[in-house]
Amino acid sequence: MIFKTSRLEIKKIRKKDFKTLVLEIGNKKVAKFLTNVPNPYSLQDAINWSNLVKRNKFQSNIYFNDSLIGGVGFKEIDLGVFELGYRLAYPYWGNGMATETVNGALRFLNNFNNIEIFASYLIGNNASRNVLIKTGFNFIGEGEIFSIFHNKKVPCIKMKYYNKKNNLFKK
Repeated sequence: MIFKTSRLEIKKIRKKDFKTLVLEIGNKKVAKFLTNVPNPYSLQDAINWSNLVKRNKFQSNIYFNDSLIGGVGFKEIDLGVFELGYRLAYPYWGNGMATETVNGALRFLNNFNNIEIFASYLIGNNASRNVLIKTGFNFIGEGEIFSIFHNKKVPCIKMKYYNKKNNLFKK
């Protein structure tokens, strides 16, 4: 997944950014809301992420002024069913960059027909809740998801994307 928004460039990670990735995800303010990353996050974890991103056309990283600031992607969980995931480095929270990224990623995936998009956020992550609501996701239920960071199942809110503009996604 490669595209640009008004301020951001979404592209594959570069080897020179691995140390930045380790620092971004190593920040406990970020890591506590991520479910699939270990803490501490190591250089080997960054290499593993890079390999995943290279193999998956729907996984990318977020760059601002040519600096790595996060990641975004879709995991295909069933035929035509995708789960959105994203993260943003702590210094960039509250600047609309997550919303900008998610809107761009949804536009990218809208090029494909007959798909469904879901997302979840951990209870307490009000910023992610707001991003998902602003970008067209609707509440569909509560649940639990295993968090590597917390080493246990944690409560989450499940949401589904509904694109009002082209009605591709049904409520």
